[in-house]
Amino acid sequence: MTLSSVLMADREARPDWYAVGIAMIAVDRLVHNFLVRTGILEQLGMVHPYGPRCYADGGCAEVLRRVSAQIDARQFDRNFPADFPRFVQHALWRYCAADGLNVCNGNNIDDRKSCDLSSCIVYSNCAKKARKLQ
Repeated sequence: MTLSSVLMADREARPDWYAVGIAMIAVDRLVHNFLVRTGILEQLGMVHPYGPRCYADGGCAEVLRRVSAQIDARQFDRNFPADFPRFVQHALWRYCAADGLNVCNGNNIDDRKSCDLSSCIVYSNCAKKARKLQ
């Protein structure tokens, strides 16, 4: 998402470019699989395979925009816009990426099994978490 960074570089002189940059979202497999693995897409009735549907109505990009509208990004940096979809997408990507926080990804979770990463910030609401035997 280098292009979004370039577009956001000169907020004062190019406010239209900045507006485009903050709204850009790149849904890669890490972000898509996070939304699938955690059950977020299923809970919202937006299940779809990875690919072009991630950007269609009811896709991953729409989910990220909905989430962004619920978070005031200024709590992280007062210079951020309140609604900052690119920030939300990038935060999820870094959470999952092996060279980021390396938490919710195929390196740590076998999707054929339940997840036991109880230290994960979404574990309590995750659809993949290990269920206790009753």
